[in-house]
Amino acid sequence: METLVDEYWININIGKSLICIINDWLNAEELSVNESLSILQNFNTACSEILIKYTGSGRKLYCFGKLYNYNCIDGFWNITGSGVRFSGKSIGQLNSRYVKLIGLEDQKITNHQKLVNLEN
Repeated sequence: METLVDEYWININIGKSLICIINDWLNAEELSVNESLSILQNFNTACSEILIKYTGSGRKLYCFGKLYNYNCIDGFWNITGSGVRFSGKSIGQLNSRYVKLIGLEDQKITNHQKLVNLEN
């Protein structure tokens, strides 16, 4: 199977959980390869955006947590991570009970993903 995201994102726990779920859906033919790539690209971009927002740079930071929920209804998707902890030299630790990312798959929208909330 092709690597769908770069190694950095595979190594974070939420990414691992998401990849396992997507792999199951692909094997059960409940999801197309293009749909899975879109989900992972949105996840990758959204994670990068939140790290940049809070630190000024998304590099050399780590994210730990687990996938709590994932939904996609009529092109609207959301991913919720629970017990999320961002850590890095520049910020120390940023903890959150839940991080929710949402997006809308639409060709007219150039930036599908946005962070809805970061609850402490």
